Amino acid sequence: MSNRDRDRFRSYESGCKKREKKQIKQDFLKTQQGSFLKFLSKENDKLDSQSDVILATKISTISQVNSEAENLELEREKSPKLSSICLKSPKALNKDSELPQTIISNFKESNSVEFQEILSCKLISNESKIILTNTAMNDSNMYDDPANWPISISQDLRTSIVKLGPKRTINFNFPSRVIISSSSEKEVNRRFSTNFYYRKLPNGEIVDRNWLVYSISKDHVFCFCCKLFGLSVYGSLSGIGTNDWSHLGTKLIEHERSLTHFRCTEKWFDLKIRIQKMSTIDKTNLEIIEREKTHWRNVLKRIIAAIHYLAKHNEAFRGSSDVIFTKNNGKFLGLIEMIGKFDTVMGEHLNKIKNHDTRVHYLGHDIQENLIKLMAVAIKTKIIHLIKSAKYYTIIMDTTPDISRQEQLSIVIRIVNMEFENEMCDPQINEFFMDFINI
Repeated sequence: MSNRDRDRFRSYESGCKKREKKQIKQDFLKTQQGSFLKFLSKENDKLDSQSDVILATKISTISQVNSEAENLELEREKSPKLSSICLKSPKALNKDSELPQTIISNFKESNSVEFQEILSCKLISNESKIILTNTAMNDSNMYDDPANWPISISQDLRTSIVKLGPKRTINFNFPSRVIISSSSEKEVNRRFSTNFYYRKLPNGEIVDRNWLVYSISKDHVFCFCCKLFGLSVYGSLSGIGTNDWSHLGTKLIEHERSLTHFRCTEKWFDLKIRIQKMSTIDKTNLEIIEREKTHWRNVLKRIIAAIHYLAKHNEAFRGSSDVIFTKNNGKFLGLIEMIGKFDTVMGEHLNKIKNHDTRVHYLGHDIQENLIKLMAVAIKTKIIHLIKSAKYYTIIMDTTPDISRQEQLSIVIRIVNMEFENEMCDPQINEFFMDFINI
C-alpha cells in the first residue's frame, strides 16, 4: 500500500500523538473558562444574579397562573359558577376567589402591573376561544349573526342577507359584564337590553330601530345596513361592533344621525325594493334559475309517480336496453314515453334528451334505485309510527329460501290498529312486512 503514488507524500500520525494533541487542547480550554468575567465589575454581577432570580420567579409564577387558568377552563363545564369566569375582570376574579389567593397575592406584591397584563392576556385568549367555539356551532346560521359575516361581502351574499332581513334577538338571557363606573368608581354589571331596539322621540313617539342587530356569539351589537353597505371595516357599529353598554344609548343616537348611516339605509331599502319587484341587475339570471327549478321539480314529480306505480304493482323496471326510445327498454322507460305523449312537461324533457340538449335526464337505473330506497324509508317510518301507537302487537318470523337458496328471515309485525283519529271505526288487525334478513 505504501508503494502507491498517491501515498508517497502523505504522513500519518500515530494514535498516541493524536491523543496528546487532544489533551493539550482540552487543558487550554479549561484555562480560558471564566476569562470573560474579568471585564465585568462586581456590581454588574450582583445585578445579573438579582435579575436572574426575578426572571425565574416571574416565569414560575406565570406558569402557575396559566396552569390554574387552564384547570379552571376544564372545570367550567362541571361547575355553573365558572361559566363566566373568562369574561370577568381581574378584580372580580380576586373577589370571587376563583384563582388561589396565594398565587395572586404573591405575584401582586412582586409586580402588580405585570400581573394585570398576564391575567388580562389569559382572559382575552379564553374569550377568543369562546367566540370561536360559538361561531363554529352557529356556522349554519351565518346570515342571522352579523359577527360571522365575512369582511368582504359579495353581491350574492348581500342579496341573500337582505332577503332574510335583520333577525331580532328578544327572548334571550343577555350576559352581563363587570365594568368600573366612571362616576362612582365602583364595579357594576351592565348588559344589553331590548329597550335599545326602540328610540323615543321628543314628542313621545316611539320609533323602531329595525337596523339594530345583536350578535349572540360575540355579545356585540351591529348596524345591519352599515355592516352590509358601509365602507368602514373598523367602525363601532358597522365593523367590529360595540359592547359599551354604559354609553350605548348615546352611541346609537349619534350613529343614526350620521350621514353614513342615512346613505347605507337608503341602499338597504333600495335593494330590498328591487328584490321584491324583481328589478335587480341579475333579474334575467334569477328568472332563468327559477324556471329551471320549476322544470326539474315537475319532471321529478312525474318520474316518482311512475316509479311508485311500478313498485306498488311489483312490476319489473328494466329491459334489455337502458336507452329511451329503443326496443325492449323496459316498463319504466316505456311508461315515461307514454306520459310524454300527453304531458307537455315530460314531452319537453324527452325532446331535450332526443336532441342532446341536456345530459341530465334522471331516467337511469341508479336514480330508480335511490328513489325506491327513499320511498321505502318513508313507508317504514310510517309503519313504525303505527306500531308504536298500537297497544297490542305480535312479531312473526319465518325463514324462506330464495331462488339462490339463501335462507332469509322475514319479519312481519301484526298489530291491533285502533285508529284513534277516527273514533267511529272499529279496531282492525293489520300485518306489516318489515324486512328480509339473510341468515
